[in-house]
Amino acid sequence: EELAEQRGVNLDLNIPADLPPLYTCRILVRQILINILDHTLQRMTGGWMTLEAHLREDMIAVSVIAASRELKEGGDRPSSLREKLSVSFQFVESLEGRMWLEKVSGHRLAIHFTLPAAGQATVLAIDDNESLFRLFERYLAQHRYRLVGVRDGDEGIELARELQPVAITLDVMMPDRDGWEVLQTLRTDPPTRDIPVIVCTVLDEPELAFSLGARAYLKKPIQRSDLLTALEQVLSKT
Repeated sequence: EELAEQRGVNLDLNIPADLPPLYTCRILVRQILINILDHTLQRMTGGWMTLEAHLREDMIAVSVIAASRELKEGGDRPSSLREKLSVSFQFVESLEGRMWLEKVSGHRLAIHFTLPAAGQATVLAIDDNESLFRLFERYLAQHRYRLVGVRDGDEGIELARELQPVAITLDVMMPDRDGWEVLQTLRTDPPTRDIPVIVCTVLDEPELAFSLGARAYLKKPIQRSDLLTALEQVLSKT
C-alpha cells in the first residue's frame, strides 16, 4: 500500500469470502505476492492495480492486473520483468503450481499463478506416546494434512470408523492392545479395511507388518521426510 501510494497507483483487492483455504507454505506464498507486487509497482506511474483470486476447478487462481499509461513491462529488455520474478516462478513451481505473464495491451499487464486447492486430509495417529503427536503435527505443518492423535488402540479403531482418515500411523508397543492386533482388526473390519496403515515402531519387523496388511513401515525415530514420503506413497496407491 505504501509503495502504491508513492507511485500514485490505486490498489484494490477482489477476493471472494467463500474462497477455499490453501494448505501450503504461507511464507512462500507471501513472498510470491510481495515479489510480484513490488516489481510491478516499480514499473508504474499512476494507474491502478488489482489483486484478485478465484477457484478454477481444483486450483486457486491468483492474478495481479496492472494498468498505467507509463507501464514499463520490461525495462531495457522484454524479458526483464520475468527475470525479476524468477524467484516467484521457482516458488510457485515448488508448490506444484504454474505461473505466467500476459501483456493485455500496451498499457496493461496481468501476472497469473495457480496453486492446488486441496482440503485438509485427516491422518489418524495411534500411539501411546503423546510426544509423537506433537512431532507429527510439526512434520505435517504447512501441508494439507490434519493430524488426529489417540493413545488407545480400541479408541483408534472407533475413530478410524468415524473419521475415515486418508491414512493411519500405528505404533506396535502399546500397553492394552498391541499394534499387531489393532492392525488385524483394521484390515478385517469393512469400514476401515481400505484405509492405508503405516506401521511406526522401534521394532525391526517390516515383513510381519506387511504380511498383516500394512502399506508402509517406518522405524523410529522417524524423520519428517520419511513420514511425508510414506504418506505420498500410500495415498498414490489408493
